Amino acid sequence: IAVSGFPAPPLPPGTPPDLLTRYVADRLSKDLQQPVLVENKVGAGGSIGTEFVAAAKANPGKYTFASNGPGSATQLVGKILHKQAGIDVLEVPYKGATESMTDLIAGRVDIMYAPVTVPQIKAGRLKGLATVSERRNPEIPDVPTLGEQGFDLSKVPGSWFGIFAPKGVAEGIVQRLAERTRQVMDSPETRQKLQPLSIDVVFRGPQDFAKLVRADAAAMRAVIQSEGLQAK
Repeated sequence: IAVSGFPAPPLPPGTPPDLLTRYVADRLSKDLQQPVLVENKVGAGGSIGTEFVAAAKANPGKYTFASNGPGSATQLVGKILHKQAGIDVLEVPYKGATESMTDLIAGRVDIMYAPVTVPQIKAGRLKGLATVSERRNPEIPDVPTLGEQGFDLSKVPGSWFGIFAPKGVAEGIVQRLAERTRQVMDSPETRQKLQPLSIDVVFRGPQDFAKLVRADAAAMRAVIQSEGLQAK
């Protein structure tokens, strides 16, 4: 099996999706004894406490949230959560998490939905309001989940990283690559490597992952249509 041109997520180098992709590609390359190359294709998109919500309702349009642009997961998650909370928050689109993180720390934007904020929260530079996952992040255990605060997470697309193959690739190749990837992700070394990036390792096989992709696509399609969003 020869795998090349392994695509990294559409985010700049150095972000968690990029680091994860390169780590997995390196492990697969050694295991398969075949080159697995990573090519970045950068583009537009990888506790909201009771008091935050009350302040936003009292001041519609005053607060801002950073997104990775039209159609990005950060935009859609923000739109869904703000609609559930009944608040009007102004979106500020960025090309990537690096630029938005800089402005968030500087106070030029108020909110950001991204795992890259965790190290800054631990360092005391940012205040964690909520995690979007089903359970609390062990890196920031004092930060409650959105579910704990009354939000319906079934309507919120999760943040995940996956490996895709071109249509028509032989099933045997897909299964072999999936099994090798599972072995990499299940190793203690991988879990230790990804913990500082706040990446929770939950491996899904091809069929289970396909169901997740379809479910999240449906959730995203619904909010895109209801909000009249357009990718540019």
